[in-house]
Amino acid sequence: MTDRYTIHSQLEHLQSKYIGTGHADTTKWEWLVNQHRDSYCSYMGHFDLLNYFAIAEDESKARVRFNLMEKMLQPCGPPADKPDEWMHKMFCNLHLFATSFLEVLFM
Repeated sequence: MTDRYTIHSQLEHLQSKYIGTGHADTTKWEWLVNQHRDSYCSYMGHFDLLNYFAIAEDESKARVRFNLMEKMLQPCGPPADKPDEWMHKMFCNLHLFATSFLEVLFM
């Protein structure tokens, strides 16, 4: 019992200390964003890999570093709508369609 408690408390400590470790409510989009940002940071931190990208793209190292930093803002695009919001939008659209259909039908 104590082993389970200590493992759980260690996991909570890691999740509060490091953003990329995730938790039970982490979405697929959040996980992918963390993976991409970690990769871009690693590319910028390894000098030889940055040189390789600069040669392959025929750009300066500063330009490659700048492009990587720009990609870190939204590496996977904007977040997707949450399912609850999606259902609400669908319900509102269905309601509007039904009311307009009934107006046309009974006029």
